Amino acid sequence: MIPSGFNLFYISYGPCVKSGPEMCFNVYGIMLHFYSHSLWLLFLAFAYRYYVMLRHEPTRWFLQLTILIVYIPSLIMMIALATDHTDPKIVRKMLKSQFPDYDLSGLMITGSVDTTRFAAMFAIIHMSVALTLQAIIPVFYLLGVICYFISQFRIWSHPIIEFSIFTCFLLVPILTPLSSLIYVTPYKRYMLRLFKMESKENSKSRLHTNSMITLGV
Repeated sequence: MIPSGFNLFYISYGPCVKSGPEMCFNVYGIMLHFYSHSLWLLFLAFAYRYYVMLRHEPTRWFLQLTILIVYIPSLIMMIALATDHTDPKIVRKMLKSQFPDYDLSGLMITGSVDTTRFAAMFAIIHMSVALTLQAIIPVFYLLGVICYFISQFRIWSHPIIEFSIFTCFLLVPILTPLSSLIYVTPYKRYMLRLFKMESKENSKSRLHTNSMITLGV
């Protein structure tokens, strides 16, 4: 993603390139919609735990209705992006005029040339709200948002910043399960046994503890 003022440019890679720019743009919109919805679900999960601690557990029907209501903004975002497809030739021309030093040959380029329109603006606002709510949880979300605004307001335009927008976000689902495997003892022991890395001292200590429990000590 290359934000620039009121313009958003998307550089696509992978199999979608063979299907054309429209397919790449739609797949990108679907990805953003699922990504933003996952952030809302994460926020909903914390809200659910807090609710259960204070009150009784809600019914299954109430949970399903809540999930459906939370999904509506993400669905509107996907529809809004799908209706905001700009001619790739115009997008490429604008990107070349704003970043003449970039080598754009052979790249699939799509985007929105006017983010002040409803479709693009709704998607940006929706993503910003979702990211803002979740930026306080892992710091990588905040770094991704910072990189986005650095490019958006032309503070510093560089491929590293543009790639960092989504790279920072992708680190969170990678590091979260890894932290569980490291710091949650049952998971850690399982992984150590799986890779045969558990020390003999830990095995003897656990065996001694189990023996004491069996003997009733």
